Amino acid sequence: LNQLADARRFRINSMYASIQPFLWFVLLFGATVTISFSFLFGTKNTKGHLIMIALLSSAIGLALLLIYSFDHPFRGIIRVDPNSFIVALQQLT
Repeated sequence: LNQLADARRFRINSMYASIQPFLWFVLLFGATVTISFSFLFGTKNTKGHLIMIALLSSAIGLALLLIYSFDHPFRGIIRVDPNSFIVALQQLT
């Protein structure tokens, strides 16, 4: 019972913990520098170059979205529903 209470406390504390603003700044600055640096790789095919930059920007954007989703586990796109906790409670009783 103590382990269950500790796990519950840990989940509640995790809900309020988040990535520090400085780390978000570093992530966004790194993404900006990476995308800006990709403009320096000139190619003869402009259309292909723009497609490569768009794909790189999409990959970085999706990675940042994934980080944001994991930072907020109980809301947003990827969230932990209370249904699994209800099923676990029913199995314990």
